[in-house]
Amino acid sequence: MDVSGPSARARRRAPLPGGLAALVLLLAMALIGTVLLTVYLLRTSTRQAAPSSPSPAPYRVLVRRGDTLDMDGAGVAPRRLAVLPAGIAAATTDFHLGPAGNEALLVSEVGGFHGWILPTPEGPPLPLPAPSTALGAGPWRFISVTWKNGRIPSVLLAAGDRRAPRAVVGRFTIDPRHQVRAIWTPLGVLDGQPLSLSPKATALALLETRPASGDFESQYVLRLQRLDGSRPKVTWRAVGAQPPTALLWAPDGGTLVVVNQGLAIQKSGGRAVRHVKDGMLPVSFSPNGDSVAYLSGTPGTRQIHVLRLHGEYDHSFPSPDGANPRWLGWTPDGHALIYLTGTALWQIGPDNGVAIRLAGSIQGLVAGVAPAGTPFTR
Repeated sequence: MDVSGPSARARRRAPLPGGLAALVLLLAMALIGTVLLTVYLLRTSTRQAAPSSPSPAPYRVLVRRGDTLDMDGAGVAPRRLAVLPAGIAAATTDFHLGPAGNEALLVSEVGGFHGWILPTPEGPPLPLPAPSTALGAGPWRFISVTWKNGRIPSVLLAAGDRRAPRAVVGRFTIDPRHQVRAIWTPLGVLDGQPLSLSPKATALALLETRPASGDFESQYVLRLQRLDGSRPKVTWRAVGAQPPTALLWAPDGGTLVVVNQGLAIQKSGGRAVRHVKDGMLPVSFSPNGDSVAYLSGTPGTRQIHVLRLHGEYDHSFPSPDGANPRWLGWTPDGHALIYLTGTALWQIGPDNGVAIRLAGSIQGLVAGVAPAGTPFTR
Protein backbone atom coordinates (compact mmCIF):
# COMPACT_ATOMS: atom_id res chain seq x y z
CA MET A 1 0.00 0.00 0.00
CA ASP A 2 1.41 3.31 -1.08
CA VAL A 3 0.96 5.64 1.86
CA SER A 4 2.96 8.44 0.41
CA GLY A 5 0.25 9.63 -1.89
CA PRO A 6 0.49 12.26 -4.61
CA SER A 7 1.34 15.03 -2.16
CA ALA A 8 4.40 13.14 -0.86
CA ARG A 9 5.66 12.40 -4.37
CA ALA A 10 5.25 16.09 -5.23
CA ARG A 11 7.33 17.02 -2.23
CA ARG A 12 10.10 14.66 -3.41
CA ARG A 13 10.07 16.37 -6.83
CA ALA A 14 10.10 19.91 -5.36
CA PRO A 15 13.12 22.18 -6.13
CA LEU A 16 16.13 22.00 -3.81
CA PRO A 17 16.26 24.58 -1.03
CA GLY A 18 18.12 27.81 -2.03
CA GLY A 19 21.20 27.15 0.18
CA LEU A 20 21.66 23.61 -1.10
CA ALA A 21 21.29 24.73 -4.73
CA ALA A 22 23.94 27.41 -4.23
CA LEU A 23 26.27 24.79 -2.73
CA VAL A 24 25.79 22.49 -5.72
CA LEU A 25 26.41 25.38 -8.13
CA LEU A 26 29.59 26.37 -6.24
CA LEU A 27 30.92 22.79 -6.39
CA ALA A 28 30.22 22.63 -10.12
CA MET A 29 32.03 25.92 -10.72
CA ALA A 30 35.01 24.71 -8.67
CA LEU A 31 35.14 21.51 -10.72
CA ILE A 32 35.03 23.45 -14.00
CA GLY A 33 37.71 25.86 -12.74
CA THR A 34 39.95 22.94 -11.75
CA VAL A 35 39.61 21.40 -15.20
CA LEU A 36 40.39 24.72 -16.94
CA LEU A 37 43.39 25.37 -14.69
CA THR A 38 44.74 21.87 -15.35
CA VAL A 39 44.45 22.38 -19.10
CA TYR A 40 46.20 25.77 -18.84
CA LEU A 41 49.06 24.36 -16.76
CA LEU A 42 49.53 21.46 -19.15
CA ARG A 43 49.78 23.89 -22.06
CA THR A 44 52.14 26.33 -20.35
CA SER A 45 54.36 23.60 -18.93
CA THR A 46 55.70 22.96 -22.41
CA ARG A 47 58.33 25.32 -23.80
CA GLN A 48 56.69 28.30 -25.46
CA ALA A 49 58.25 30.28 -28.26
CA ALA A 50 59.41 33.76 -27.29
CA PRO A 51 57.76 36.61 -29.18
CA SER A 52 59.67 37.74 -32.23
CA SER A 53 61.30 41.16 -32.11
CA PRO A 54 60.73 43.67 -34.91
CA SER A 55 63.59 44.83 -37.09
CA PRO A 56 65.89 47.32 -35.34
CA ALA A 57 65.77 51.02 -36.05
CA PRO A 58 68.76 52.44 -37.98
CA TYR A 59 71.93 52.42 -35.91
CA ARG A 60 75.69 52.76 -36.36
CA VAL A 61 78.64 50.86 -34.92
CA LEU A 62 81.71 52.86 -33.89
CA VAL A 63 85.10 51.17 -34.16
CA ARG A 64 88.29 52.37 -32.45
CA ARG A 65 91.60 51.82 -34.24
CA GLY A 66 94.42 53.41 -32.27
CA ASP A 67 93.93 57.16 -32.56
CA THR A 68 91.15 56.93 -35.16
CA LEU A 69 87.40 56.50 -34.85
CA ASP A 70 85.55 54.78 -37.69
CA MET A 71 81.90 54.01 -38.39
CA ASP A 72 80.58 50.77 -39.83
CA GLY A 73 77.55 48.51 -39.61
CA ALA A 74 74.15 47.99 -41.14
CA GLY A 75 73.28 49.87 -44.32
CA VAL A 76 76.27 52.25 -44.33
CA ALA A 77 79.61 52.30 -46.04
CA PRO A 78 82.59 52.25 -43.68
CA ARG A 79 84.06 55.70 -43.16
CA ARG A 80 86.47 57.60 -40.92
CA LEU A 81 84.71 59.71 -38.31
CA ALA A 82 87.64 61.43 -36.65
CA VAL A 83 91.18 61.28 -35.43
CA LEU A 84 91.34 61.63 -31.66
CA PRO A 85 92.59 65.05 -30.63
CA ALA A 86 96.33 65.65 -30.57
CA GLY A 87 97.88 65.75 -27.13
CA ILE A 88 95.86 62.78 -25.90
CA ALA A 89 97.92 59.59 -25.89
CA ALA A 90 95.64 57.35 -27.97
CA ALA A 91 97.27 54.10 -26.89
CA THR A 92 96.55 54.81 -23.23
CA THR A 93 93.17 56.51 -23.60
CA ASP A 94 89.92 54.63 -23.04
CA PHE A 95 86.93 55.68 -25.13
CA HIS A 96 83.44 55.47 -23.59
CA LEU A 97 80.53 56.38 -25.87
CA GLY A 98 77.36 57.60 -24.17
CA PRO A 99 74.35 55.35 -24.92
CA ALA A 100 72.51 58.22 -26.59
CA GLY A 101 75.43 58.87 -28.95
CA ASN A 102 75.61 62.55 -28.00
CA GLU A 103 78.92 62.59 -26.10
CA ALA A 104 81.94 60.42 -25.42
CA LEU A 105 84.25 60.25 -22.44
CA LEU A 106 88.00 59.92 -22.91
CA VAL A 107 89.96 58.61 -19.93
CA SER A 108 93.72 58.46 -19.47
CA GLU A 109 95.58 57.30 -16.35
CA VAL A 110 99.05 58.37 -17.36
CA GLY A 111 100.29 60.08 -14.19
CA GLY A 112 96.86 59.68 -12.57
CA PHE A 113 93.30 60.16 -13.78
CA HIS A 114 92.71 62.59 -16.64
CA GLY A 115 89.44 62.86 -18.50
CA TRP A 116 87.79 64.76 -21.34
CA ILE A 117 84.26 65.00 -22.69
CA LEU A 118 84.07 64.89 -26.48
CA PRO A 119 80.79 66.54 -27.62
CA THR A 120 81.44 65.64 -31.28
CA PRO A 121 83.88 63.28 -33.02
CA GLU A 122 85.93 66.24 -34.25
CA GLY A 123 86.31 67.76 -30.77
CA PRO A 124 87.64 69.90 -29.25
CA PRO A 125 87.85 67.82 -26.07
CA LEU A 126 86.61 69.50 -22.89
CA PRO A 127 88.87 68.66 -19.89
CA LEU A 128 87.28 67.32 -16.73
CA PRO A 129 88.04 68.98 -13.41
CA ALA A 130 90.15 66.83 -11.10
CA PRO A 131 89.18 66.16 -7.48
CA SER A 132 90.42 68.89 -5.17
CA THR A 133 93.05 68.21 -2.54
CA ALA A 134 90.31 68.61 0.06
CA LEU A 135 88.96 65.23 -1.13
CA GLY A 136 92.34 63.58 -0.55
CA ALA A 137 95.70 63.17 -2.19
CA GLY A 138 96.05 61.44 -5.56
CA PRO A 139 96.88 59.93 -7.83
CA TRP A 140 93.31 58.94 -8.57
CA ARG A 141 92.41 55.74 -10.41
CA PHE A 142 89.47 55.45 -12.78
CA ILE A 143 87.11 52.62 -11.75
CA SER A 144 83.99 52.96 -13.88
CA VAL A 145 81.57 55.34 -15.61
CA THR A 146 77.80 55.39 -15.87
CA TRP A 147 75.53 57.66 -17.94
CA LYS A 148 72.43 59.23 -16.45
CA ASN A 149 69.70 59.69 -19.07
CA GLY A 150 72.20 58.32 -21.58
CA ARG A 151 74.32 61.45 -21.68
CA ILE A 152 75.40 62.79 -18.25
CA PRO A 153 78.53 60.90 -17.14
CA SER A 154 79.36 60.04 -13.56
CA VAL A 155 82.72 58.45 -12.73
CA LEU A 156 83.94 56.48 -9.75
CA LEU A 157 87.54 57.23 -8.74
CA ALA A 158 89.71 55.71 -6.03
CA ALA A 159 93.10 56.48 -4.47
CA GLY A 160 95.38 54.80 -1.95
CA ASP A 161 95.15 51.18 -0.77
CA ARG A 162 93.42 49.12 -3.46
CA ARG A 163 91.55 46.98 -0.94
CA ALA A 164 90.39 49.88 1.22
CA PRO A 165 90.83 53.09 -0.77
CA ARG A 166 89.41 56.57 -0.51
CA ALA A 167 86.78 57.06 -3.18
CA VAL A 168 84.81 59.85 -4.79
CA VAL A 169 82.08 60.04 -7.42
CA GLY A 170 82.10 62.94 -9.86
CA ARG A 171 79.04 63.98 -11.88
CA PHE A 172 79.88 66.13 -14.91
CA THR A 173 77.80 68.59 -16.89
CA ILE A 174 78.64 71.12 -19.63
CA ASP A 175 77.64 74.73 -18.97
CA PRO A 176 76.58 77.27 -21.66
CA ARG A 177 80.21 78.43 -22.01
CA HIS A 178 81.25 74.86 -22.92
CA GLN A 179 83.11 74.30 -19.68
CA VAL A 180 82.73 71.11 -17.69
CA ARG A 181 81.38 71.45 -14.17
CA ALA A 182 81.75 68.73 -11.53
CA ILE A 183 79.74 67.82 -8.45
CA TRP A 184 81.84 65.60 -6.19
CA THR A 185 80.45 63.11 -3.70
CA PRO A 186 83.16 61.95 -1.25
CA LEU A 187 82.74 58.38 -0.02
CA GLY A 188 85.59 58.34 2.49
CA VAL A 189 87.63 55.18 3.07
CA LEU A 190 85.80 52.15 1.73
CA ASP A 191 85.63 48.78 3.46
CA GLY A 192 86.50 46.83 0.31
CA GLN A 193 87.72 47.16 -3.25
CA PRO A 194 85.39 49.23 -5.48
CA LEU A 195 84.43 47.43 -8.67
CA SER A 196 81.74 49.48 -10.36
CA LEU A 197 79.14 52.21 -10.07
CA SER A 198 75.44 51.43 -10.42
CA PRO A 199 73.67 52.64 -13.60
CA LYS A 200 71.90 55.47 -11.76
CA ALA A 201 75.05 56.40 -9.81
CA THR A 202 73.30 55.76 -6.49
CA ALA A 203 75.35 52.78 -5.30
CA LEU A 204 78.64 51.00 -5.84
CA ALA A 205 79.80 47.40 -5.68
CA LEU A 206 82.54 46.52 -3.18
CA LEU A 207 84.62 43.34 -3.10
CA GLU A 208 85.68 42.19 0.36
CA THR A 209 88.45 39.56 0.50
CA ARG A 210 88.83 37.35 3.54
CA PRO A 211 92.05 35.28 3.33
CA ALA A 212 92.25 31.66 4.43
CA SER A 213 92.92 31.23 8.13
CA GLY A 214 93.28 28.02 10.11
CA ASP A 215 90.52 25.65 9.07
CA PHE A 216 88.68 28.34 7.13
CA GLU A 217 89.06 28.76 3.36
CA SER A 218 89.39 32.11 1.66
CA GLN A 219 86.13 33.91 1.05
CA TYR A 220 85.00 36.63 -1.36
CA VAL A 221 82.01 38.80 -0.62
CA LEU A 222 80.33 41.35 -2.89
CA ARG A 223 78.46 44.14 -1.17
CA LEU A 224 76.30 46.88 -2.64
CA GLN A 225 76.65 50.18 -0.82
CA ARG A 226 74.48 53.20 -1.46
CA LEU A 227 76.20 56.55 -1.81
CA ASP A 228 74.09 57.95 1.02
CA GLY A 229 76.17 55.85 3.42
CA SER A 230 73.43 53.41 4.40
CA ARG A 231 74.43 49.94 5.52
CA PRO A 232 75.76 47.85 2.61
CA LYS A 233 74.05 44.56 1.79
CA VAL A 234 75.69 41.30 0.76
CA THR A 235 74.65 40.28 -2.74
CA TRP A 236 77.12 37.47 -3.56
CA ARG A 237 79.47 35.21 -1.63
CA ALA A 238 81.96 32.51 -2.68
CA VAL A 239 84.18 30.27 -0.54
CA GLY A 240 87.47 28.83 -1.71
CA ALA A 241 87.16 30.28 -5.19
CA GLN A 242 88.90 32.94 -7.21
CA PRO A 243 87.75 36.55 -6.87
CA PRO A 244 85.23 37.69 -9.49
CA THR A 245 86.75 39.05 -12.68
CA ALA A 246 83.82 41.31 -13.54
CA LEU A 247 80.51 42.62 -12.22
CA LEU A 248 77.89 43.84 -14.67
CA TRP A 249 74.67 45.75 -13.93
CA ALA A 250 71.41 45.77 -15.82
CA PRO A 251 70.51 49.34 -16.92
CA ASP A 252 67.74 49.47 -14.31
CA GLY A 253 70.12 48.25 -11.57
CA GLY A 254 67.84 45.36 -10.63
CA THR A 255 69.95 42.47 -11.97
CA LEU A 256 73.65 41.64 -11.72
CA VAL A 257 75.97 39.24 -13.50
CA VAL A 258 78.99 38.14 -11.47
CA VAL A 259 81.73 36.56 -13.58
CA ASN A 260 83.50 33.97 -11.45
CA GLN A 261 84.24 30.46 -12.76
CA GLY A 262 81.05 30.76 -14.77
CA LEU A 263 78.25 33.28 -14.52
CA ALA A 264 76.06 34.02 -11.52
CA ILE A 265 72.98 35.86 -12.78
CA GLN A 266 70.97 37.25 -9.89
CA LYS A 267 68.87 40.08 -8.58
CA SER A 268 70.72 42.89 -6.85
CA GLY A 269 69.01 41.87 -3.61
CA GLY A 270 70.79 38.50 -3.79
CA ARG A 271 68.08 36.21 -5.20
CA ALA A 272 69.65 33.78 -7.67
CA VAL A 273 68.22 33.77 -11.18
CA ARG A 274 70.60 31.35 -12.90
CA HIS A 275 74.06 29.88 -12.39
CA VAL A 276 75.80 29.00 -15.67
CA LYS A 277 78.83 26.86 -14.85
CA ASP A 278 80.28 27.10 -18.36
CA GLY A 279 79.17 30.69 -18.90
CA MET A 280 81.71 33.32 -19.90
CA LEU A 281 82.26 36.81 -21.19
CA PRO A 282 81.18 38.68 -23.20
CA VAL A 283 77.90 39.45 -21.42
CA SER A 284 75.55 42.24 -22.45
CA PHE A 285 72.26 43.54 -21.03
CA SER A 286 69.61 44.87 -23.38
CA PRO A 287 69.10 48.67 -23.22
CA ASN A 288 65.94 48.42 -21.11
CA GLY A 289 67.38 45.69 -18.87
CA ASP A 290 64.73 43.04 -19.56
CA SER A 291 67.17 40.59 -21.20
CA VAL A 292 70.78 39.52 -20.90
CA ALA A 293 72.88 37.87 -23.61
CA TYR A 294 75.82 35.67 -22.70
CA LEU A 295 78.05 32.86 -23.97
CA SER A 296 78.41 29.28 -22.80
CA GLY A 297 80.07 26.07 -23.95
CA THR A 298 83.56 25.14 -25.08
CA PRO A 299 85.68 26.28 -28.04
CA GLY A 300 83.99 25.19 -31.26
CA THR A 301 80.63 24.65 -29.55
CA ARG A 302 79.89 28.16 -28.32
CA GLN A 303 76.22 28.91 -27.68
CA ILE A 304 74.67 32.37 -27.50
CA HIS A 305 71.98 32.63 -24.83
CA VAL A 306 69.31 35.29 -24.47
CA LEU A 307 67.73 35.16 -21.02
CA ARG A 308 64.47 37.06 -20.68
CA LEU A 309 64.57 38.21 -17.07
CA HIS A 310 60.80 38.72 -16.80
CA GLY A 311 59.65 35.11 -16.90
CA GLU A 312 63.20 33.70 -17.03
CA TYR A 313 62.85 32.29 -20.55
CA ASP A 314 66.28 31.23 -21.87
CA HIS A 315 66.72 30.81 -25.63
CA SER A 316 70.02 29.50 -27.05
CA PHE A 317 71.47 29.16 -30.55
CA PRO A 318 74.94 28.57 -32.02
CA SER A 319 77.28 31.46 -32.78
CA PRO A 320 77.03 32.46 -36.46
CA ASP A 321 80.48 31.27 -37.54
CA GLY A 322 81.57 29.12 -34.60
CA ALA A 323 84.36 31.53 -33.67
CA ASN A 324 84.94 33.05 -30.26
CA PRO A 325 83.48 36.55 -30.07
CA ARG A 326 85.50 39.68 -29.46
CA TRP A 327 82.44 41.73 -28.58
CA LEU A 328 78.72 41.26 -27.93
CA GLY A 329 76.13 44.00 -27.67
CA TRP A 330 72.61 45.14 -28.58
CA THR A 331 71.14 47.60 -31.02
CA PRO A 332 70.00 50.79 -29.25
CA ASP A 333 66.34 49.71 -29.35
CA GLY A 334 67.12 46.20 -28.09
CA HIS A 335 65.61 44.48 -31.14
CA ALA A 336 68.80 42.68 -32.24
CA LEU A 337 72.18 41.49 -31.02
CA ILE A 338 75.48 42.61 -32.53
CA TYR A 339 78.27 40.04 -32.52
CA LEU A 340 81.91 40.53 -33.55
CA THR A 341 84.13 37.54 -34.32
CA GLY A 342 87.55 38.04 -35.89
CA THR A 343 86.86 40.79 -38.41
CA ALA A 344 83.24 39.78 -39.09
CA LEU A 345 80.36 41.83 -37.65
CA TRP A 346 76.95 40.12 -37.36
CA GLN A 347 73.40 41.19 -36.52
CA ILE A 348 71.49 38.38 -34.82
CA GLY A 349 67.79 37.99 -34.07
CA PRO A 350 67.63 37.39 -30.30
CA ASP A 351 64.53 35.19 -30.60
CA ASN A 352 65.37 33.03 -33.62
CA GLY A 353 69.17 33.22 -33.92
CA VAL A 354 69.03 34.29 -37.57
CA ALA A 355 72.34 36.03 -38.33
CA ILE A 356 73.00 38.71 -40.97
CA ARG A 357 76.60 39.55 -41.80
CA LEU A 358 77.02 43.32 -41.66
CA ALA A 359 80.73 43.67 -42.39
CA GLY A 360 83.73 41.45 -42.89
CA SER A 361 86.70 43.72 -42.39
CA ILE A 362 86.36 45.20 -38.89
CA GLN A 363 89.86 46.12 -37.72
CA GLY A 364 90.00 47.40 -34.18
CA LEU A 365 87.65 47.37 -31.19
CA VAL A 366 83.96 48.23 -31.06
CA ALA A 367 83.76 51.53 -29.21
CA GLY A 368 79.98 51.69 -28.99
CA VAL A 369 76.65 51.51 -30.78
CA ALA A 370 74.29 54.47 -31.13
CA PRO A 371 71.13 55.40 -33.03
CA ALA A 372 71.62 56.87 -36.49
CA GLY A 373 71.56 60.66 -36.66
CA THR A 374 73.35 61.44 -33.40
CA PRO A 375 76.48 63.65 -33.29
CA PHE A 376 78.62 60.49 -33.38
CA THR A 377 76.69 58.66 -36.11
CA ARG A 378 75.84 61.31 -38.72
